[in-house]
Amino acid sequence: MENQPIDKIQVIIHGILAAIGGVVRVLAENKKYSIWYYLSQAVISSFSGVIVGLLLKEFMASEYLTMAFSGMAGYSSSGILHILSVKLQNYLKNKPL
Repeated sequence: MENQPIDKIQVIIHGILAAIGGVVRVLAENKKYSIWYYLSQAVISSFSGVIVGLLLKEFMASEYLTMAFSGMAGYSSSGILHILSVKLQNYLKNKPL
């Protein structure tokens, strides 16, 4: 893949979509949490969404698909981070030096 500069606006959009996805997941639990819990979930979800967005951009997925997956990554942020962590660890273990 050729190196292209990162579009900061797109990164922000992916982060916002993912944060919304994370807050939606927490709201769907129908429990009362503090505002700090919602904010922390939004930050964690944003991180997940940006990572997934960057990965999909690297594989040249369409912008709409990338945005949709960023939102879904925010909704399922802890699961996505775990899966990506395991995949990265397996890749690094099997990569020849």
